[in-house]
Amino acid sequence: MILKNRLTDLLRSSAHKTTVSLDSEGFDRRQEPRVEPEFEKRIELQSVIEKMKARLTDEIEKKYLDAVLEGARTRKELAVHLGIALEEVDNLQRRLKYKAELA
Repeated sequence: MILKNRLTDLLRSSAHKTTVSLDSEGFDRRQEPRVEPEFEKRIELQSVIEKMKARLTDEIEKKYLDAVLEGARTRKELAVHLGIALEEVDNLQRRLKYKAELA
């Protein structure tokens, strides 16, 4: 259950990236952006996905997790990356959620 919650939290937080307006006023005052939290989330996401992949036997489920690591976030991006229909992406997400709950 903890693994499922952590995976869900990481995927949600990485799907909602913040944007910064660099208008002419703010550009001069802007300091270097901090990238450490995003980097740490990426490392943690990779760790959670590797643990999840170790428990899986279905290759398409492993490919789904690889696609997430490569940056695919929406159903359409995942479907294109995997070469499957959107409905199959939904089925994969449900199966992976169920398997994460069992862990």
